[in-house]
Amino acid sequence: MIPNDQPCHHVLTGRDVVAWSDDGEALVLDAKVGRLVPVYGPLAVDNRVVQMIPATGWQVTHNHGTEDEFTEPLVAWGLRSDGSVVPLNTDCGGLVEDLDGYRNFRISSVPTERQENA
Repeated sequence: MIPNDQPCHHVLTGRDVVAWSDDGEALVLDAKVGRLVPVYGPLAVDNRVVQMIPATGWQVTHNHGTEDEFTEPLVAWGLRSDGSVVPLNTDCGGLVEDLDGYRNFRISSVPTERQENA
C-alpha cells in the first residue's frame, strides 16, 4: 500500500482517496467495515482549502460599481492544497464558500482607527 500524497477523491462516491494498492487501485475508507477498500471509476484531483487564515480587517464589496453594491466582512483567507490563497465568504445561509468563481467584486482592507485619524 502506498499513501496518497495528492489530494483527490472518487467522483462517484465523493470519498477521499487515502492510499493506492500495490496494484495501483485507489483505496478509500469504508467506515462501515472499518478498513480501506478499492474503488473503480473516475477520480478528480482536489484543490481544496487545507488551512484557513483569519481575515480580520478585510472586506468584500459585491456588485462593485453598481446600484446594488453591498459590502460585508471576509470570514477568512483559504490556503489551497496547491499553495494558492482565496478569499472566503459566507452566503445568506451561513455556508462558507470561496469567491474564486465570482465576478464583479472587490477585496479591500478596513481602515483602522489609526489610519482614519492620520
